Amino acid sequence: MDSVFRGSLFGRPVSVCTQCGKQFTHRKSYLQHLHVHTGATTCSTCGVTFDRKTRLNTHVKLYHPELTRQPSHLRARGPVLSAVRGGSASSGGGLPCPDCGKVYANSGSLSQHRRIHSGATLCRLCGTGLSRVAHLRRHLITCHRLSMEQALVVMRGDDT
Repeated sequence: MDSVFRGSLFGRPVSVCTQCGKQFTHRKSYLQHLHVHTGATTCSTCGVTFDRKTRLNTHVKLYHPELTRQPSHLRARGPVLSAVRGGSASSGGGLPCPDCGKVYANSGSLSQHRRIHSGATLCRLCGTGLSRVAHLRRHLITCHRLSMEQALVVMRGDDT
């Protein structure tokens, strides 16, 4: 996919995407844009298209968390990590979560993870489990479109 040179914008050369006609003043921006046409930045669940893969990943984590329980690009943080460090849960090289079996390299990480199972960071609106209170607050504000005050009320569990 080549771009077509079409004059200048504010004194800068302009490239135009031959697929959609979008104009770019920077080659890097144009090359990043090409992912839109390959499908590499389109959500396979809902079809929303993003300009960057990182924005697609963020979207999937926020709006389709069931797909991100252990995404392939993060699997090295679970059982593979303990194997790399010289063991597995069965050989004593890692600390498994007694609730789900996910393996952690240290007790702090396991303790942080276990908050998901305790319900301390469970979204009362949709049931999504998050590992930190700050992440729950961000989830309520971004996914459920609550104000900070509304998010705090939901987190406290006030029924007023």
